[in-house]
Amino acid sequence: MLIFLGVVAAAVLLIGLIAVLHRLQYQRKVEAVDRTIPLPPLDPQDKQRVLAITADVELSHMETAEDKRERWLDRMLAAAPETAKDWQAKARQHADDLDFTQALACCAVAFPQLGALRQAAQILRQQIRAAQRNGDALDSPLADLYRIAAWADLLHSHLPAYRPLTSAQLKKFDMRAWQDFAFDYSTLGSNQLGLLTVADRKLISTRWGNPTQHVHTRELHDMDLQSMLGMSSRSTGAS
Repeated sequence: MLIFLGVVAAAVLLIGLIAVLHRLQYQRKVEAVDRTIPLPPLDPQDKQRVLAITADVELSHMETAEDKRERWLDRMLAAAPETAKDWQAKARQHADDLDFTQALACCAVAFPQLGALRQAAQILRQQIRAAQRNGDALDSPLADLYRIAAWADLLHSHLPAYRPLTSAQLKKFDMRAWQDFAFDYSTLGSNQLGLLTVADRKLISTRWGNPTQHVHTRELHDMDLQSMLGMSSRSTGAS
């Protein structure tokens, strides 16, 4: 009897041990399958929601970058006086005080007069020299100097093949509306931009390299200028 009970107990123990081992083997198999099988594809509606969220994030980033972008003439006009009265004297005074922001703002209210562009160029040279002495970045004032020289050449140059702008056209011309117009140094160069000095051109070529050519701005952008003048005339109701 005792032998029979011992055999039964041993059988029960063996069955239990086999069950435990089987369970452990099954669990390991499940874990291995979980690691190797890829996730199921997104439901079409879920996929559209994910794409929409991604697009919203990207659009938000782009809008933030656009909002932070400084437009060069707006930057100059940010501290502009209420009127253009005595802008030359005020600009010189602020430049003497090394307040280049206020000095350029005084010039900007008189754009696109050639005298205002010329004085702004002088102020930017002072700013560049001060930046060189202090070890500050030159990119912004140098780019402004080049852009102003290009605008001056476009609006005020006298070339045999092109009709000069009249005073009435210049008065109607709104530079703020066209401040984002791009002048490409690689194709425009600097030697024909009369507002730039020899030192200006040397600094520009040192920092930006050599262009493919040197031409007047109007040789490249006369059609753009005519389009600008046409839009300015329509906006003021002129024929």
